[in-house]
Amino acid sequence: AEVDQYIVVHILLLNHHHMGILSLSPSRSRPWGREDQLAIEKLKRNRRAVDGYLRKMKTTIGKGLVLKDGICCFMHGRFVVVIEVPDSDPCKAILSTCVYQIADPKRTNIFKKCSKWSNLHEGIDGSSLDVLGDDEVNFCLEIPLEGNCSYHEFRDRLVAYLKSAVDINRALSRMDTRS
Repeated sequence: AEVDQYIVVHILLLNHHHMGILSLSPSRSRPWGREDQLAIEKLKRNRRAVDGYLRKMKTTIGKGLVLKDGICCFMHGRFVVVIEVPDSDPCKAILSTCVYQIADPKRTNIFKKCSKWSNLHEGIDGSSLDVLGDDEVNFCLEIPLEGNCSYHEFRDRLVAYLKSAVDINRALSRMDTRS
């Protein structure tokens, strides 16, 4: 079941984040330019940085994570958490997880709560809460990597993200069972 969840989340992320990928294939319609080379160097540099942060965090989150091809995932409780440095935007790391499965898609209170939570959620800049399809609530966080994103800042934002995912799940679970 965990593998199936990972595959579903991974496919959703690929569909969501990889629009406008910088093509690395040899069948490009135009020659490689300086701008392309700089983008590829930035992507590699930022992926190495995030990979280093994840390896260093082994004691913090209890996992030996490796960013393979710009993406990795791990289990946090019942959540499959995906971390990606996408080809399409190498200046950010994207954290994503499904925080809730809506039991009855007709429950508009859940959708309103998600919208309100997404608009008013404090403490985690760059986060969003989206309803995918009719029943899946997805929590995402974008962490800018350019400039001064240190290991400690990345770790603190990841830990806050994981705590928020659990809090959101609890809040939505309470709402869904009430009505």
